[in-house]
Amino acid sequence: MNEKKGTHRHCYQAGLNLDGVYILHGKDFVWGGIAGNIENQTDLIERLTDIITQVEDLRGEVQADADALRDGIESEVERATQAESDLADLIASKHVVYTHVQAAAAETWNIQHNLGVKILYVQVVDDTGCYAACEVDYLASTNNLLVLRFGIPAAGTATVKAI
Repeated sequence: MNEKKGTHRHCYQAGLNLDGVYILHGKDFVWGGIAGNIENQTDLIERLTDIITQVEDLRGEVQADADALRDGIESEVERATQAESDLADLIASKHVVYTHVQAAAAETWNIQHNLGVKILYVQVVDDTGCYAACEVDYLASTNNLLVLRFGIPAAGTATVKAI
């Protein structure tokens, strides 16, 4: 069956467009790599119709699997979006900003913020209402304590935000 002798004329006469169907030696056929044996033209048409039905059934199963996969992905995206929203709500409900008032002028401010993080945004305004420059002592600071050092004693307000 290596040589494709024959025709697919009978398939066209039966109203089937089956490009690539070859009748070999009268009873054997090859179609898309599928080989078979038939007794007559009706058997061929029935066999090919069965194959087409199987392909259509498989196509339907693949579509159903693709739909289920898409639905699963959409569900996971919804869950991730909800989790992101829940996390944002949780962060908003926690004290993520702490305001420290240093009434007495000092060169070192020990700010107990209890934010639970060491990486912070700090804005310092002195008692005259001007922004003040200071050094953050990271070695002395912890997740709940921020140590600020000024060149001269200063009083004012420090706004500490968790990042």
